[in-house]
Amino acid sequence: VLLYKAVDQLRQCLDTIHERPGDRRILFHGWNWAQIEEMALPPCHLLYQFLPNATTREISLCLYIRSNDVGLGTPFNLTEGAA
Repeated sequence: VLLYKAVDQLRQCLDTIHERPGDRRILFHGWNWAQIEEMALPPCHLLYQFLPNATTREISLCLYIRSNDVGLGTPFNLTEGAA
């Protein structure tokens, strides 16, 4: 039984963007499932989906948020996602 496997999600996303930019499964999950029980609340920013356009050499990002406090959460999530 596999209990833990380290995965470099960012490296996988970058490699896929370079090798298969048309892949619609370039996903980065914001939760660390190994620590989810230790958290007071799971992170609101849940999933990042990268959508590269090989023709224009641009990339779009979809950010999925499970819950959001518009006054405080939105600016924080946008800043953190842009970093």
